[in-house]
Amino acid sequence: MAKSLNIAIIACEPSGDLLAANLISELKDNFKFNDSNKAINFFGITGPKMEKAGCQKIFSIDELSVMGILEIIKYLPKLIKLRNNILEIILERKPDLVIAVDAPDFNLGLEKKIKKANKNIKVIHYVSPSIWAWRKNRIKIIKKSVDRVLCLFPFEVDLYNKNKISASYVGHPLVEKYNFQDQDKKNFYRTNLNLTNNDTVIGLLPGSRRSEIESIFPVMIDYIKKYNNNLKDIKFVIALSNNKYKNYIESKFDNFNINISNNSEEVMYASDLILCASGTVTLEAALIGVPMIVMYHLSSFTWLITKLLVSSKFASLPNIISGKEIVPELLQKSLTAQNINTYVDKILHNKKYHDEMLNNLEKIRSSFNSSKKELLSDAISEVIYN
Repeated sequence: MAKSLNIAIIACEPSGDLLAANLISELKDNFKFNDSNKAINFFGITGPKMEKAGCQKIFSIDELSVMGILEIIKYLPKLIKLRNNILEIILERKPDLVIAVDAPDFNLGLEKKIKKANKNIKVIHYVSPSIWAWRKNRIKIIKKSVDRVLCLFPFEVDLYNKNKISASYVGHPLVEKYNFQDQDKKNFYRTNLNLTNNDTVIGLLPGSRRSEIESIFPVMIDYIKKYNNNLKDIKFVIALSNNKYKNYIESKFDNFNINISNNSEEVMYASDLILCASGTVTLEAALIGVPMIVMYHLSSFTWLITKLLVSSKFASLPNIISGKEIVPELLQKSLTAQNINTYVDKILHNKKYHDEMLNNLEKIRSSFNSSKKELLSDAISEVIYN
């Protein structure tokens, strides 16, 4: 008689909830069962999207949503208790597979404890930790704790193979979402924002966290103030990912006419150039094909610690993926209105520099498409049945 497979899925944040929900749907649609299985039951730490997709909630991701060093220290006993509780449930239920989604600070420790307690429970880590950028020593923990890593970037697989760790490139969800230099979308979003095709548009994406916004947005406004005479023909639009910062953002506008959008995709497609915080948005911009100037600023103490831990000489994903600087990065003391102006002028008025940047961004897009991609369902089936 065929029995159901049991899979535990651990997500710790909204982005993980979305990835896990899509993974559940993929497994329901495409998983190749052997003769002894005909269905899959899912349980774990869930968000609303996972629950809607059919995953049984044991704990909620809301119990893990803490940010910042001080907050993590404050809630550390609670986080440790939660991890021990989900560990106890996993060991009791003995699922056919545990899939831990991203969140390496929580999940790598959990995976290690699972393997230590029961080596027969198979474990997959979905979304490789950024070991190519910082804290490389985590690869030793990964080697002891997981049966396979599912990677979003093609170059990550070679890194794991060199260390004799099983890994599969399963594609990046953003690649499917965005089209490179999509003129129809550009026209559509410009119309939404009351912009014309003849307008020169600069998008402002100062980040989603208050610390990012407070350190980056004032410099953006300083640039607009200081070089206002040169910017009379430029239209500005800002992507506001969190409405609770709207009053703060608007208080900095002064008398400048800046459109506000709650849709970062809209801003990126509508813009000729974006000024953005370092993060996932830089990959989105690369896939969309919009030139960018990347910015980041941390406190002196945090920057010092970061420099000690980070092994990559670049901060933005386009430069890390390319292995060279293809988009300018303004970090710490180099984040000034003058430097922003220099690069804005270069991108908008130096055709060779502009076209070379676009060409390099298109190569990033091609690197995803040209790499051999394994279906999530196939990679997971292989781990369960082999």
